[in-house]
Amino acid sequence: MDQGDISLITSLLWSEFFKIGLLVRTCGINAVVFCNFSFSKKERNKVIRLEKKYGHKWQYIGNRVQRSNECVRYLWKNFNEGGRKGKWLKFEEKQLYDAVMEITAHLEGLIDRFVGVPWKKVAEKVPTRNADCCCNKWNRSLGWRFKERKKHKWQANDYIELLELVDASNVREEFEIDWSSIFEKLGDRVCSRMQLKILWHKLKMKYAPNNFFMEYCDILDTLFEKALPALKVAAAEHEEVMAKRAAKQQKKNSKVYIISDSDEDSADDWM
Repeated sequence: MDQGDISLITSLLWSEFFKIGLLVRTCGINAVVFCNFSFSKKERNKVIRLEKKYGHKWQYIGNRVQRSNECVRYLWKNFNEGGRKGKWLKFEEKQLYDAVMEITAHLEGLIDRFVGVPWKKVAEKVPTRNADCCCNKWNRSLGWRFKERKKHKWQANDYIELLELVDASNVREEFEIDWSSIFEKLGDRVCSRMQLKILWHKLKMKYAPNNFFMEYCDILDTLFEKALPALKVAAAEHEEVMAKRAAKQQKKNSKVYIISDSDEDSADDWM
């Protein structure tokens, strides 16, 4: 499991814990409110000030700002590592791309550019960004440039294939899924394994919103019961639309404009 996987899993888990925390608070129970990793400027400054005073006592600091210890530790880690935030500039993207290509030059294949990349070494060649920023940027968007792959807009058929490939993994727990092998089969349609997992998470959240409280086998059963029929209907509708569009385009291309003799004569007179 590489750094990108850990970052994705952590963010997804805490997004679920956020909902639990809200539920607990609305029930009137005195508990720490779970949250996502979004902090206001005031909260960020308070966390940094408390860390300077108390050190890495994340549980205590989290209680002081009503956040989880993992949230405040993540905030401090990103702040301490430095680096720019926000939109990437073109020269930064070029530095990142060149750095990944240089460090993975001895490797072959698509999967090698996304699994086990030493992001701390990559970040050393991108002075304005930290390792997490480099990892997320590459896995979410910049990786499309490798081998000049074209971005693919996912349709219902793609989600059906993803669901069937996950089911074919024949594992008992979700963490056992071999995303590398699935990525090798769908690599022309996703930027990276991280994006593949995000798409899988979206599929679960749409058709099994309570998946966090469900067993993996129950999640699959729910998806095959609810998601698969809906996706098949959407796929059929999409194919029908595409067929009509293709027929319309073919008719447009085959349309022949015939100039009548009278038109030719009038054109000759004008000349």
